Amino acid sequence: MADYYTGRTKDGAKYRLMFVSGVNWDKCVGCGICIKVCANKILKFVNTEKGTKTTVVNRGDCLGEGHCIKLCPNNAINYEFLEKNKA
Repeated sequence: MADYYTGRTKDGAKYRLMFVSGVNWDKCVGCGICIKVCANKILKFVNTEKGTKTTVVNRGDCLGEGHCIKLCPNNAINYEFLEKNKA
């Protein structure tokens, strides 16, 4: 069984860290919720031919908390779980 990186909530519950791997521009509506909740500011707006979208600027700084993923209204943020022995 894989051993993934985990975190704990304020109540002590354990959860798997979710690291941002990209943004699906077909789903992104450019609302900016993900940008506002990102503690390390790894996301930013860019202008595309499809309008203003969010992009990942420094994936390596993702804390894995998953706030942006959980709050995205269109599930546009792609993520991955990292196994401890592969990081």
